[in-house]
Amino acid sequence: MSWFNTDGNLSENILFSKFTYTRNIAGVPFAYKNTEKTATVIARAEALLKKNGFRIQQIQKNNKLLALSYCEKQYVDSDFCSYAGERAIFFNEPCSLSVSFGGANLINIYAILPGACIRDAHKISSSAEHLLDSEFDFAYDKNIGYLSPFEHLCGSGTRISCALYLPCLSAANKLGSVCAALANCNISVYPIFSNKDFGDIYIMSYSPPRGESEDDAVNKFDKFMLEIVNLEKEELKAYNSATIFNIAERASRALGSLSYSGYLSEADLISYTSQLRLCMSAGCKNMLPQSIDTTVLNSILFEGLSASLIANSKKEINSSPELDAYRAEFVRRTLQALPKQTAMSACT
Repeated sequence: MSWFNTDGNLSENILFSKFTYTRNIAGVPFAYKNTEKTATVIARAEALLKKNGFRIQQIQKNNKLLALSYCEKQYVDSDFCSYAGERAIFFNEPCSLSVSFGGANLINIYAILPGACIRDAHKISSSAEHLLDSEFDFAYDKNIGYLSPFEHLCGSGTRISCALYLPCLSAANKLGSVCAALANCNISVYPIFSNKDFGDIYIMSYSPPRGESEDDAVNKFDKFMLEIVNLEKEELKAYNSATIFNIAERASRALGSLSYSGYLSEADLISYTSQLRLCMSAGCKNMLPQSIDTTVLNSILFEGLSASLIANSKKEINSSPELDAYRAEFVRRTLQALPKQTAMSACT
């Protein structure tokens, strides 16, 4: 069960909350300079983690596609995909926990939960960090803190993040001022997808400095995260009935395109699921079949991204048209498998 198959608090605006530890090992401080030692580290970790309920996904050196698919689903960082040495991911899915070995930082521990659950993600990730700390001597300097090839991650070796859906702030051109205010607190906001014209989903990320306790960092991040969601909701409240009706109308058309298209590009997939999500946020869920909810949208979106789609396909895909046709088939198949329910005719 993946994080995007379950629901969470404020899931219309917060897709997931994630707490990350980055760690390296004394004597093997930076994996990309010691690729031959990573396999030994993975073998030691496998014995420990399997004993504690994890399963392993070995990633072959030349299988960049599979690595990219896990990156699309937020289980690993992008540098894991280009790493040339041995690499592996360990999953403990009931806890929404993944531990990757390989990349610029040798060990990355991720707890990712749906919705606004950053405190729970912190607890889950912390338990895995303590488990690995019992086996490995983490690279640490008393003056610098935990070592990393990334200067901004030296020190606490932690990163707090979430994915926010902010279409109204974006449409009102107010997102820039919000991002500037957060930047003053060393919190960054950037599009989850490379093309910011699609989706209006943004990653909010904070790497606390050494000396700030993890609890304080989590509380600070949670406070700002909820404040941004409230700003988004206030912007939405200002919409008049005609605007709300247009939102519902576009969502209905988007659902039709997802349900019947013969070809579906990645940009279209992102755009259409975004329109459905906005319809739910605007209080027009009754305009859609009851079986369409945020878990369905998240599953279609993250499993329908290109690398994930190709990695999970049972057929050879050699061109963009073939990929778009297969994506449309995947989405149609997913929607057709949902309980048959009709939509109502008015917004609430």
